[in-house]
Amino acid sequence: MNKILKLILLTGILTFFGCEKFIMNNDKFTGAGASGNKDYIVLESDGIMVQKNDLTSGSDWQTAYEMCEDSHLGNFTDWRLPTRAELGILYNKRQMIGGFSTGDFYWSSDFDNYEEAYFYYSFYDGKVYSYGTDYCRCRAVRSLP
Repeated sequence: MNKILKLILLTGILTFFGCEKFIMNNDKFTGAGASGNKDYIVLESDGIMVQKNDLTSGSDWQTAYEMCEDSHLGNFTDWRLPTRAELGILYNKRQMIGGFSTGDFYWSSDFDNYEEAYFYYSFYDGKVYSYGTDYCRCRAVRSLP
């Protein structure tokens, strides 16, 4: 089957199941990305790009923050921890994005002044917390230009 026919078939399947348009980097059909591998996904309608793999299987918030800030995947230097709202998007699209640990928590960049702690998102039940842990996973995102 030629590449164009495969793209048309894939687009039709995604549309049929109500999936949002997404682009994997270095995809020959779209030309998106520049890293030469498939390490991130662009969520155009949400205005973000997300790495396909966790940067750590668990760390404190400061380490997670630094790991995201230090990432240079795809030659981009503006990777960061996602906000609470962006983690909600990632949770809702976790099957499409892939690679999430569904029984774990993920750090956000948002701070809860009441609890004096950073928010984290449960990928088990989709709830947001800000107390009772100091050890979560992290997945880097960046805003689209």
